[in-house]
Amino acid sequence: KRCAIGMELVTNPSILFLDEPTTGLDTYTAFSVIDTLRQLAMTGRTVVATIHQPSSDIFHLFDDLLVLAQGNIVYQGPCKESVAYFGELGFPCPRYANPADHLFMRVLNDTGGLRSSVSVGEGSRANNMRDGNRVGLLASAYKDSEQRNKYEALAAEPGAGVGMKDIARRAGVGTQVLALSIRNVRNIVRHPLGMRAKFAQSLVMGLIIALIYREIGTHQVSVQGRVGSLFFISMGFMLAAFGVLGAFAMEKMIFTRETALGMYTTGSFYLTKTLTELPHNCLFPIMQMGVMYYIIGYQDKVENFFLFAVTAVLNLNCGNALGIFIAACFSDLRVTLIAAPPLILPLMIFSGFFINTDSIPVYLDWIKYLSPVNFSFRAFMKTEMADLKLTCADDELKANPSCPLTQPRCFCPVLEGEQVLRSMNLDGGMTRAEALACLCALYFAFTFLGFIVLTANVRAKNKQRAKHV
Repeated sequence: KRCAIGMELVTNPSILFLDEPTTGLDTYTAFSVIDTLRQLAMTGRTVVATIHQPSSDIFHLFDDLLVLAQGNIVYQGPCKESVAYFGELGFPCPRYANPADHLFMRVLNDTGGLRSSVSVGEGSRANNMRDGNRVGLLASAYKDSEQRNKYEALAAEPGAGVGMKDIARRAGVGTQVLALSIRNVRNIVRHPLGMRAKFAQSLVMGLIIALIYREIGTHQVSVQGRVGSLFFISMGFMLAAFGVLGAFAMEKMIFTRETALGMYTTGSFYLTKTLTELPHNCLFPIMQMGVMYYIIGYQDKVENFFLFAVTAVLNLNCGNALGIFIAACFSDLRVTLIAAPPLILPLMIFSGFFINTDSIPVYLDWIKYLSPVNFSFRAFMKTEMADLKLTCADDELKANPSCPLTQPRCFCPVLEGEQVLRSMNLDGGMTRAEALACLCALYFAFTFLGFIVLTANVRAKNKQRAKHV
């Protein structure tokens, strides 16, 4: 509770609205919170709070009291005068009783103990309220009271207004991004478990894939292993989208509350999130690729490893941006988790591994252009299969009866990586550089769409909130 109040005070508001700031706190802590709020009010701020079961000491800390019942005002005025006011209506507060409990238990609600605790005459207003609409009569009594006339007169008087120099201006975008970045970094430092989990995930997944395809070799049987491992790597980085869904849903709750208070803009939040996540979204795929590459036994070329690392980084960031975009589309996490699989899985199916891209129906062909797995798998394959020479073991040679007896009647089915690319229809149509460029384009597209959806949601909620004001 105190932390939440502190967050509200960050913007130094002139009016502070609090909803039951003492709920769930023990007596001492509750009193401490309200006493601190009273001290803040004495510095010139206006503090408006609903209160839940206040003790007598807490009740008397309030300057003014507004009592509502069934949508009607039954009292508005100084808190210390409320007991006398209801006493005049025939509801005197017993000695040593908590005035707040008296209001709820005896005045607003007849709990059966009213007659025994309050001694009034037969013709009193309290007896009349027992027999009729008590809340309606209390509201009518307030409308006829001097308190209401006094407050209406105060409201009718024109105020002094607020000078332009007194209007607080929101910090610039640079200041907002800097402050949010510092907060994000501090959150990572204070709660390192999440980062450790991502590190462990990258390391363990890299080791699992590396051990499954360890020392893959260059024989014919290695073709299936190479293709399968490259698709599995592409799919694994793409699955980062699922990990973002729950985390972003939690961040969105805080973001919604803070933007409603005008602390920062949607653009500042989104830019900060993108920038602060880039370092570990680049580091972890490079680390994972470093674990897998040489253990699996891909081509021993530095430039190939560099291209693998770049492809992995782009693929993971595309998955991350796609996950944020999907999470931004839905306000309920349960709906998000239900909607994500049917949106993400087709992007994996049309990657060129499960189905040849030439065999995709025309009316579904467009899906492959939205698939980061399609472009990353194509880039991985073109990098690994280029200049790859394959060999045959004795049991892998194929017989060719049509050859003349003077020529060898056995041959090796696949001698070059280019043959694998041709068999999967990956040899033409798009170069490796174009595939990497498409990954970059998808990353920026998913990032931009996520920002647009989040901005639209904020505006819709602001309009809805304005209607209720």
